[in-house]
Amino acid sequence: MGADLAGSRELQDEIPTSRYMPYTRHVTDSIISTREGDLITVLKLGGRSNTGADYATQMRWVQDLNTLLRGLASEASDHLALWSHVVRRRVTEYQQADYTNPFCAEFDRKYRNLFTADSLMLNELYLTVAWRANPEKMLSLLSKFEREPRAVNQDRMTRNVRAVEKVQKALLISLKRYDAELLGVYERTAAGEVVTNELRESWKKQGGEEPTYTYSSSAEFLSYLVNGEWLLQPVTRGHLADTIPQNRVLFPRWGEVGEIRTASRSRYFGMVEIFDYEDRTEPGHLNVFLEAPFEGVLSQSFSVLSTAAAMAFMKRHKGQLEDSNDASETQVAEIAYAMDRLVAGEYVMGQHHATILVYGDTPNEARDGTERAASMFRDVGIVPKVVTLAIEAAFWAQLPANWKYRPRPAAITSLNFLSFSSLHNFLMGKPAGNPWGPAVTLFKTKGDTPLYFNFHYTDTDVDAEGVRTSAHTIITGASGEGKTALVGALMTQAEKFNPTVVAFDKDRGMEILIRAMGGKYFPLVIGEPTCWNPFQLEPTPRNMEFLRAFLIQLCRGAPKPGEPGKYNHDVTQHDEDQISRAMQTVMIEISDKRLRNMTRLLENLPETNRYSEDAQAHPSVKSRLLKWTVGHENGWAFDNPTDDLDLSRFRIYGFDYTDFLDHPEIRTPVMMYLMHRTEGMKDGRRFMRFFDEFWKPVQDEMFSKWAKDGLKTDRKKNAFNVFVTQEPSDALESTIAKTIIQQCATQVFLPNVKATREEYTEGFKLTNAEFDLVQSMPEGSRQFVVKQGANCAKARFLLGPEFVPELAVLSGSPDRSELLQEIIADVGDDPKDWLPVFVRRVTQPEKQK
Repeated sequence: MGADLAGSRELQDEIPTSRYMPYTRHVTDSIISTREGDLITVLKLGGRSNTGADYATQMRWVQDLNTLLRGLASEASDHLALWSHVVRRRVTEYQQADYTNPFCAEFDRKYRNLFTADSLMLNELYLTVAWRANPEKMLSLLSKFEREPRAVNQDRMTRNVRAVEKVQKALLISLKRYDAELLGVYERTAAGEVVTNELRESWKKQGGEEPTYTYSSSAEFLSYLVNGEWLLQPVTRGHLADTIPQNRVLFPRWGEVGEIRTASRSRYFGMVEIFDYEDRTEPGHLNVFLEAPFEGVLSQSFSVLSTAAAMAFMKRHKGQLEDSNDASETQVAEIAYAMDRLVAGEYVMGQHHATILVYGDTPNEARDGTERAASMFRDVGIVPKVVTLAIEAAFWAQLPANWKYRPRPAAITSLNFLSFSSLHNFLMGKPAGNPWGPAVTLFKTKGDTPLYFNFHYTDTDVDAEGVRTSAHTIITGASGEGKTALVGALMTQAEKFNPTVVAFDKDRGMEILIRAMGGKYFPLVIGEPTCWNPFQLEPTPRNMEFLRAFLIQLCRGAPKPGEPGKYNHDVTQHDEDQISRAMQTVMIEISDKRLRNMTRLLENLPETNRYSEDAQAHPSVKSRLLKWTVGHENGWAFDNPTDDLDLSRFRIYGFDYTDFLDHPEIRTPVMMYLMHRTEGMKDGRRFMRFFDEFWKPVQDEMFSKWAKDGLKTDRKKNAFNVFVTQEPSDALESTIAKTIIQQCATQVFLPNVKATREEYTEGFKLTNAEFDLVQSMPEGSRQFVVKQGANCAKARFLLGPEFVPELAVLSGSPDRSELLQEIIADVGDDPKDWLPVFVRRVTQPEKQK
């Protein structure tokens, strides 16, 4: 049962902590030696999200890791061992951001509190390679008594260092998908800033360097295992075993709760060991720990056995089964089959141990957490045992290369080990280094871990700040699932970037928010003058090209139902020529833009169509455009005295297009004009454009080129679009909408009980497992699934009662917009004046009676 932990546990007989730690010094920047001459190197991993991955995919990941481990073991099975750790701890991470808008600043302040009250957890994964200098126990024992020549020792150390460096290289390459990072020596300034190449370059430009101090991130990880808290570890002349312990670790004489005393408090801990498990293991078998409601450390070790040693073990086990009276023929056959697979090189075997350390602020909390941990593992077919008398050995066995303290190591296959240590984690997103800098906002995953949300999708290990890449996003979910509030929150949090925002809104859902953010909102109503006049645009080539296409569309009339690309009227080349000549006259020859309008255009068009004898079948251009002039059916839309659509006064604009979404004859030219004007805002500034029920306004054929080509160029202009719908089935019936969906870098799915597998797997290209994840979300859960590339995460956006005032703003409605208009009429349109009144009227209606 591990090493002899002789000595009383009473305070007066306390043994120095350094006695239990094997580490001496750094032999390279990333390799640490032990007293026995063994070597360790530590990798920190982001892990791989298995959310939305089916069993076959996860099994393939295990097989890939198994291939890696077999390859490493084939060259040095007697030397190689792995320690894996999952550190689960509470954090209060929330990025500092500056908001100039009072509403956005207040929302951020309250939202921050959701993550700074010890409710956010972090899962940190570490993989340590432990390299035995003397694999043979007898040689290792003799080395303690017989002093080797220094040259021999140095030669072996050099060879072992090279071997470990080779393993490092293989792991960094093969575990790239797991965001592997090699820990080791680094430098900090006196102000605590980590020294990077960029910082050194800036010093060179300034003509001098600041004093720096050397630290070890490898030692800091080892320090956490011993001290129970993250502490800086300077690289000094002394042994690491002496400098790492900074807190007192106390163990009970008979009980099951230990204590770590810091300068200011005590942390208590209990431990559970994995004693046995069922024959079958699965990928992510111990993933329940990733969702544990307590802080703790899951530690495992796997010391590779040579094939000869593994075969000897299995033969003994087979013989024991054959000698026993209760062994079945099936069990014996399974052992024989396992031996065949071992000989065939399908896996390797190793000595394995696994423990879970559970932290608590009190002894009872540690006991309760320990029992909870044991219960969690029983639920997945594990036989756990609460560690009592062996708690001291189990604690020190967490340390890599601390071979002698491992409690009850058992021989298992590499496939079993990689099922227990699958390197899974919840998707974390990217907190910094995004094209626009910091993450847009923060959400919680199922495991209470942080999910940093970004519209842009870039590799986590690449600093992409300033890089222009795709960020188009689609958000879909059934009505009542919090979609409008989520979209509003994203818009609010993105205000930190000072972007230009355009929102095409439905049912005035964003009006209150846009006005609260200091933006301009236009509720468009059929029959009410828009105060738009396209003829008063400057006659630039871009505007002239648009105006020509715009007038051609007006001549076509409404699209024919069920006939994509077909309209009520054809436009011939002669028609287009007439339009071009009339445009030239109005736009070029009339210099005073106040005199340019639709009516003046008609004055320059012939009354009849001289190229067609059938006036009814092919009416003249003038007769078709007549309805769009003042005093006629659609004159309110574009034949206005002035064009008052000034997109330079505000940074945020909203247009409610509900009234004409189902009127294609009006919808199409209105959207053409708005798209043309807002496209002109893309000049390199940060630009976001939202479309509610996006498939409706862009379903006409003239938007197909924009969907195919225009979206691709948005990234070059530092712009992106957010497409929102509660009707994915309708959206997927539109060819243009499908094209848009295919170009979205980010997909967000809220609950939808009407979701069908065909729609989501064929339309949104989700895997079956990802669709199952979407379908599993309960109604009203405020959960959602985010997919970016091959990554998938489930998170939640749940605002409590303290957010009632903010929710009244984030999620608008026609009746609340009417209330807002009443209030603005009384107190003015400055948000600082109307917002408090509006919130009070909405949240305390009884006081208004």
